[in-house]
Amino acid sequence: PASLRVACLDALAALSVTAALDGSDQVDVACAHALEDAESVEVRRAAALCAGAAKCLSRGRLVHRVAEDPDATVRIACAQSLREFGNEQGAAWALVAALGDGDARVREHAASSFDGFCGEASISFRPAVARAVCARLLDRSDKEESSATTKRSAACRALRHLHDFGESTLDALHDALKNDKNVFTRREACRALAALKHPRSLRALAGALRDRRDADMPDLAREAILGLDYARGGLLRPNERALFTGPVLKRQDRMVTRTRLKALVLTDEPRLFYCDADGANPKSCDVASLAADGADLSVVVEGGQGRVRLAPLFGEAREWLEARDASARSPGAALAEAWSEAPASAPVAEFVREASDEEVPVAVPSVAPSAPPAPSVPVR
Repeated sequence: PASLRVACLDALAALSVTAALDGSDQVDVACAHALEDAESVEVRRAAALCAGAAKCLSRGRLVHRVAEDPDATVRIACAQSLREFGNEQGAAWALVAALGDGDARVREHAASSFDGFCGEASISFRPAVARAVCARLLDRSDKEESSATTKRSAACRALRHLHDFGESTLDALHDALKNDKNVFTRREACRALAALKHPRSLRALAGALRDRRDADMPDLAREAILGLDYARGGLLRPNERALFTGPVLKRQDRMVTRTRLKALVLTDEPRLFYCDADGANPKSCDVASLAADGADLSVVVEGGQGRVRLAPLFGEAREWLEARDASARSPGAALAEAWSEAPASAPVAEFVREASDEEVPVAVPSVAPSAPPAPSVPVR
């Protein structure tokens, strides 16, 4: 009976978890036959889960069933099990196809299973897989808007788990964050960028700070901005660690006129520099020259460029001075000391009117906000 076959498959799966039958040819054959059971959905589902536990592709039937099985629960089990085959290109492409499944639950589990493909074993084919997922994200041709949006959200989640840092991945997520009409897709794009932490995303995330279509977006964007990892942009030296980072507005003069969005970074050397909103064109600054100028910072740029004024987008100017002083005394404990009693943050959406590195008018208050602001970054 089917119940007995299910029990046997569950037992094989349990033994496989203990490595007693991991990769066994006998289990592979048994799962392959059970996946073709036309009479029992439960047997096929148990076989799919057993194949994942035993790390056997069941003679390719696991890849076939994730796309072809008529029952969604079996396709879900197949998608879950394919996570265990991070070195198998065929498994990755099967998950890409599953992102277009007609059942939202299958798409969700397929997207989550991409976290099995973010290691060294998939490095040779991961960029191509990421580009295929990006194509799904950018495809807005489906006439059923709710279905297409769910598929695009699943594509964002897949990219978040896949951890590919290619330009096509970042560009697709930036486009979705800015242009997708569905609020859930935009949120998933923001979460994916928060997971990737690439500094090239600052401009796109700053634009999301002023997204008036979604009350939750500014907080999601702020969290993503504060988590950007400037080592991923090639901006840090070997063994150098960023202690304190945050977006700033480079002001052209003391009046509220024209500004440029930049990222300011303090490292444990200590070293201070700012770069463009896409992580390019870093400018080294004299750490000792950093000073508060009202609500702004002022610092001397090395190379004869003179002193510039920078308005922190989050927090207060004094917090940068505290972090600089703490890093000079004890680099490893700089942020712990600076932020031991950090207050809650004030809203910052009003600070940004245009998310662009082009010169644009931006209103920067000349006094600190009424609510006490929070630190620019968490302790790393």
